Amino acid sequence: CCWLLLLFERYLVISRGIIFLNGSNIMRFNLILTLLLVETVCMETLSVVQHKGISHCHMGAPLGPESNCKDPYDLNASWFYTWSHNPPNCTSGSKTTTKFSTIAENTSVLPKGWAPLICDGVNISECTAVLAFLQPKRDWKGWDISAVLGPNEPNAQHGNSSLQQPGMKAADMANLWHEFERVAKEAQAEYLVSPALASCDCAGGSYCDSNWMEEFLSNCSTRQPPCRVDAIAVHWYPPFTDYNNTLDPCSGPNLQVCIQLFKDYVHSFAKFNKPLWLTEFCDPLSTEEESLQFMKAIMQVISEEASLIHRYSWFSARIGMHDFRNCSLYTDISGTSKSLAGEYYRHL
Repeated sequence: CCWLLLLFERYLVISRGIIFLNGSNIMRFNLILTLLLVETVCMETLSVVQHKGISHCHMGAPLGPESNCKDPYDLNASWFYTWSHNPPNCTSGSKTTTKFSTIAENTSVLPKGWAPLICDGVNISECTAVLAFLQPKRDWKGWDISAVLGPNEPNAQHGNSSLQQPGMKAADMANLWHEFERVAKEAQAEYLVSPALASCDCAGGSYCDSNWMEEFLSNCSTRQPPCRVDAIAVHWYPPFTDYNNTLDPCSGPNLQVCIQLFKDYVHSFAKFNKPLWLTEFCDPLSTEEESLQFMKAIMQVISEEASLIHRYSWFSARIGMHDFRNCSLYTDISGTSKSLAGEYYRHL
């Protein structure tokens, strides 16, 4: 619609410019202002669309191999990621493989904009093992690598309430970061993205905000050369005590309270002067209708904060686990039917 509107405006400017060629300069000036306004609004809308991604998840249930490969196209996403450094299986006829060179031939089901997540562990030793596995140089041929993502939620306890510190210390991650830089260079990734911070279930309240990232970047700055961190990844979920809580903290009139908390959270990362990637967000305790309203409200903020939030990815495309079921963009783990939020997300 924006492109049609832009073309129409250009037609008006050209045609009226001819009519009023010898007329008022003010009239022509007003037409130029109108065009600039339309282009500004449309470019903001298009930037939101172009930066839309999806995260694949099949927690608690199997996921068909073709679904991983077709979902980014079906949902009109420009990029996607899984919680793995391995690519998803792709099926073309009777051929199913995870070898890069073979997948690259199956262009009809080749995912676009894959962003491998190098480490989904809860400790530094697991990340070290994954990085060692990727050495020597891995063959990334045939994949459109849009970015390499750092570890998942290093500041989180991941359900272990006995932890008094994050699963991965920021200083340890900074010391290991040169290995992530190597992988990003070998994959010819445009972006190397920071570890993605959890917004809840953290080791102490101070780690649920930007403190872990500040410590990580501070340690990185003392390295020679300094760490390469092209963007900062964060997750955001509404505050709740546990997944068994049946009361949605964002339902009804509380939705705007949640949205303000979200705004405050993302603004706390603006001080780092780096693009922000929102790589997980949803409302786990919502109904299907509430999930849609939550998505609409968050997307409004993302549009308004386009200068800060450069990419986003809803959690998640397909979810089998009960606690997050209404966050799923599809109604089941293998079909094509979408949830209310899924239909809305597809047409963004």
